[in-house]
Amino acid sequence: MLRIVLALFLAVMPMAATAQSGPTLIADQVVVEREGVIIARGNVQIWQGTVVISAHEVRYDRTTDSLSIKGPIVVQDGDRVTILASEAEMDNTLRTGVLRDARFVLDQRLQVASAELSVDNDRYTQAFKVAATSCHICNGRTPIWQIRAERMVHDKQEQQIYFENAQLRFFNVPVLYFPRIRLPDPSLKRANGFLIPRFHNNSQLGFGVRLPYFITLGDHKDLTITPYITSKSNTLELRYRQATRLGRFEFNGAVSDDTFLPGAARGYVFGSGAFDLARDYKLTFEIQATSDNTYLKEYRYSTADRLRSRIELSRAQRNKNVELRLSAYHSLRPTDVNSILPGIVVEGIMEERAPLAQGWGEAGYTLSFFGSRRASSNPLDTALDTDTDPDGFDLARFTLQGTWTGRHVLSQGLIFDWHGQADVDAYHIRQHGTLGPNVNNVTGAVSATLRWPLMRATAGGGMMQLEPIVQLSHTDGTGNATPNQDSTRVELDFGNLLAPSRAPGHDAKDFGTRLTFGVKAQHDFANGNQLAWNVGRIFRTNGATTFSPSSGLGSTQSDWVVEAGYQNQSGLEVLNRSILSDAGQLRKSDTRLAFTQDRTKVAATHTWLEADPSEQRFFDVSELSLDASRRIGDHWTLSTGARYDFEAGTLSEANIGAQYQNECIEVKFSASRTFTGVQNTDYGLSIGLRGFGTGPADAPPVKKCGG
Repeated sequence: MLRIVLALFLAVMPMAATAQSGPTLIADQVVVEREGVIIARGNVQIWQGTVVISAHEVRYDRTTDSLSIKGPIVVQDGDRVTILASEAEMDNTLRTGVLRDARFVLDQRLQVASAELSVDNDRYTQAFKVAATSCHICNGRTPIWQIRAERMVHDKQEQQIYFENAQLRFFNVPVLYFPRIRLPDPSLKRANGFLIPRFHNNSQLGFGVRLPYFITLGDHKDLTITPYITSKSNTLELRYRQATRLGRFEFNGAVSDDTFLPGAARGYVFGSGAFDLARDYKLTFEIQATSDNTYLKEYRYSTADRLRSRIELSRAQRNKNVELRLSAYHSLRPTDVNSILPGIVVEGIMEERAPLAQGWGEAGYTLSFFGSRRASSNPLDTALDTDTDPDGFDLARFTLQGTWTGRHVLSQGLIFDWHGQADVDAYHIRQHGTLGPNVNNVTGAVSATLRWPLMRATAGGGMMQLEPIVQLSHTDGTGNATPNQDSTRVELDFGNLLAPSRAPGHDAKDFGTRLTFGVKAQHDFANGNQLAWNVGRIFRTNGATTFSPSSGLGSTQSDWVVEAGYQNQSGLEVLNRSILSDAGQLRKSDTRLAFTQDRTKVAATHTWLEADPSEQRFFDVSELSLDASRRIGDHWTLSTGARYDFEAGTLSEANIGAQYQNECIEVKFSASRTFTGVQNTDYGLSIGLRGFGTGPADAPPVKKCGG
């Protein structure tokens, strides 16, 4: 078939004579019906800028300078807008006109069917007697949801959609009526307006609804205001976010008036931020505060039992590290007395290392300080002055540490490591009663370690690695008694098996001569699976009475530390770390199992801790936590989680959830229950309509129509 390509409708059609360029047309046939009237028929296509129109027939009338188009018509405006219609009347710019029996599709997500649709100057698109939905409609079936309205206006410049006299229908049943409603179009990422409401039924608060309202405060900050109204409380939730040239910060908070404490304002505020400063410094902060000890758990804002607010300045470079931190702590535990806990803590560290001449290793120093301030008031004895309570002592510590480390590779692949360290600690203690006011300690430690990494190939292309380790070390010093604040919990593992001290801080010392044995092994199978295990123990000349019995370090022979891990290509991963006595008695054990596939995720952790009064643990702990989710088909996801206390024989908490999502709707249901402390049962439901705003990036595939 002959294809005729015409520019400006064959020069006899002076459309937009004053314009620099006009439309371009392609058609099977072009005829001049009479003077001033030109008709193009058959596979007609017209281009004008980003607009492309496909139609069966186009009639141009020179006297009115307009186009009459017969369909089926397809109008494509860039990648965002598609219009289908049966007939249309448009001007010569293709930017203004009226289309009848039209279907308006925006960003391939939101479709609007209308009796008549008008386009005005490339900005406004109006539709009358409309039905709008983002659901994929098969064979004329009723969509899950739709908006029926007398009039719809799409503002292309502001990226907004307005509906007048609108009904929200589910399965064609009206559920809400709006005289006027404004919604963002699918391309708009940020706009003022209501977000998805969430419904809750809580055993503490009763039935309630959250209705968040989002407010943009420019391109780099926003505020979300959420009224949370329940049968027992009125709450206003706030979230403020801002990004700056140096970083970003966020604050979350709430204020409540409820029946639990009538007449008292309750609330909380959590905030955090991070900023990049000059010369590679980083500034971070965190704020946590609440009006009372039970508010966070009653309203399910947090399960934390201790709050920490801090501000930190740090800089990490290749051979230098600087940290300065100020923290404030507040315990929500009913058994804790905040006045005798360190409420204000200041910490600082500056460390630097430098390589020595070839073969002589590396030298370094660390300068650190630690200070703690307690309120020092004894609520059990009001006769005591706030500055004389011995349970609320204050402390300041300054430490200077020097280190020398090195490594030599010997014959047969043996590796020899050495380490030397000297610490000087100066303490100033107030209000302790039995210690202080000034205590000084000098500690020295040396160690020599021999490793022998062995490796061999296995049948099929696998690889086995074995590394025996032996270390001889000695630590000595003045050992004057000091309060132990930074080493109250000691965990023996392969991370500190060869360290100068198992204590994580400076207050507890690990004196004596030690002989440490260990073995590290790993098997990489040819099919990609991997098995690894480590085992080790410490022999010492004197019992480490500084550490608790459950730490595994309470005698001249430590308990065995055993670590093992396995992972395969099917997504299974198992990890375990245990402290075992010679008799096989478990001191501590932590086992984690994870399984991850395309549709299934499972994470389970079991923790075992034997009773140890020195660690404020008067009963054995045996607890299992579980989180699992399963995606069913393309649209359903089920999830569950639980914590079970084997010693008590009861659940600590449990939750289940279900989520359904397709191309046009997202429904989330959740149910959770806590069985300890503030017992609370909560049911949650949210329904989100897709097609307005950008939506989630992981949208499910659009369903296909059969037949």
